[in-house]
Amino acid sequence: MSGVPAADLDAMVRRFAAKYAFDEGHAATVARLADQLSDRLAPILRIRADDRVLLRHAATVHDVGYYISGRRHHRHSAYLVMADDLLEDYPSSDRVRLALLARGHRKRLPRAPRAWSREETAIFTQMAALLRVADGLDYNHEGSATIGSCLIGGRAVSVEVGGVDLAALQRVLHRKAMLFAEVFDREATFTAMPEVVARA
Repeated sequence: MSGVPAADLDAMVRRFAAKYAFDEGHAATVARLADQLSDRLAPILRIRADDRVLLRHAATVHDVGYYISGRRHHRHSAYLVMADDLLEDYPSSDRVRLALLARGHRKRLPRAPRAWSREETAIFTQMAALLRVADGLDYNHEGSATIGSCLIGGRAVSVEVGGVDLAALQRVLHRKAMLFAEVFDREATFTAMPEVVARA
């Protein structure tokens, strides 16, 4: 990120997303879940503090392409991020990453620009993987999902999830977590968060 204060960038991104009648509740939930994943998985992440700001912005704008069409909306989201003057003051290199993250939240991940270093590409793919999982956990736009602990093993990551019916989301999460398995060389599994039993 540039020297622009994060709060100003947040406001800029929200104005942009609001222009395209985004689902604010879904966007906020995906941002929260992506942030929780970033916290819990810090030991295996290369993502830095500035990248987490960008990931939050990607969660905010990932579905704005629905304003144009539901079909290929990920591509429309990327186009709007790059074309709209409301984001003209967004740092240019981060604006490209923002657009590619929006495009990469579903379907095939876009190819990283040749100018990017190996490290930049690795960070981008990690961010895209987290965004996909977060989006999948709020697939029904209910805003109720939350992430508990994450157990990081040698070949798998077990993610505790509360607030959703995991059985109903099984197929969605399997598809959404495929990039995660590829990027981290660990399969993501999802288990129900233990219910807190109140004392009488």
